[in-house]
Amino acid sequence: MTPPKPPKLVSLADVSKSTGKMLSRGAFSELDTGASPTLSELTEALHFALGDGRIWLNDQRMVLMQSQVLGRLRQEIIDAFGMEAAKGIFMRVGYMQGVRDAELILKRFPHQDLTHALAAGPRVHTLEGFVKVETKQFEFDSDKGRYFGEFYWYDSSEAGEHIAHHGLASEPVCWMQTGYATGYVSTLFGRLILFREVACRSAGDAQCRVIGRSVELWDDPQEDLRHLQLGDDGPDSEPQAAPLGAWAAQRSAR
Repeated sequence: MTPPKPPKLVSLADVSKSTGKMLSRGAFSELDTGASPTLSELTEALHFALGDGRIWLNDQRMVLMQSQVLGRLRQEIIDAFGMEAAKGIFMRVGYMQGVRDAELILKRFPHQDLTHALAAGPRVHTLEGFVKVETKQFEFDSDKGRYFGEFYWYDSSEAGEHIAHHGLASEPVCWMQTGYATGYVSTLFGRLILFREVACRSAGDAQCRVIGRSVELWDDPQEDLRHLQLGDDGPDSEPQAAPLGAWAAQRSAR
């Protein structure tokens, strides 16, 4: 028997060519809250293979791990390599997680417009148990390559574990989650969208807050790019192994 062919990864750009549905501009205010992918639909993608030792989120294998265990791993890395090196490691790991979740949305909900695909990111991140995400706003213009978004993070597991080991910090420490947002939105948008945590519960703020902008709209992105091991014009190393839509296509054509 001939094995079935793997499902084709359909990009939002491809969908827009065939359906005309994806708009080049959009904003959170235009979101239809009842449209796919809803949180309920996302939970339907989560499967436990009882007795088989595997958990699946769509076609991606997942692992349940106590937040305290992940916090201990974080502490071991900080002790071994220092705070700055640990920050880069967790930002890159989070970036890859964001890329994979964006690919999940592209595969399972290939006919959604970009506004709803972007809005699914906070829902997936919340479903995975890292943090409760509240979208304050986002807007984008694909033709101009511009994106801006602002989000609140409540009860961040990463901030909580940092406080447990170090007490209050002098700066934001939700490194993995910041990398996640960068990876997720960059993959869908097809251009590098850099997120930065501007308030953090670990630094004494009421809740964590992140802002995402197209990389060229930040005045000083060099340190963030260094931690992510990114160049400001495209992917340079392992975190960017996954295809990044138009961005990756532009690089391959060089």
